[in-house]
Amino acid sequence: MPDLNVDFTLDNDQAILNDTKDLIQSLNRLFSTRKGSVPFNRNNGTSLYTLLFENSNQINQVDVGLMLYRDLTAQEPRAYINPYGVNLTKVNPYTYQITLNVYNNETGISFPYSIQINKDSAEWN
Repeated sequence: MPDLNVDFTLDNDQAILNDTKDLIQSLNRLFSTRKGSVPFNRNNGTSLYTLLFENSNQINQVDVGLMLYRDLTAQEPRAYINPYGVNLTKVNPYTYQITLNVYNNETGISFPYSIQINKDSAEWN
């Protein structure tokens, strides 16, 4: 008896996802990964940590939006954001709330997206 089932057929029409769960998961992973922290892929992630927590200057929402747009365009082609539509709120000295609208290029659906970035979260260590 062979290990491979050659009679198996796959209906690809059923595999297409119409919701945005996978895109949101990808955005969470991208925005929660510090650039340079992934072995063998040092370009993966974003520079949010450096901009938000290691920058001694006043943080500008436009700079955050442009940086997120650059990182998102390079690493997640399914999504588009308006770099000037990013809202940055400082929750406390160690936490920022980032809110923006994401346009899904595959489905044509736009949805609000929000993530909280914490300096001490496990993703940044």
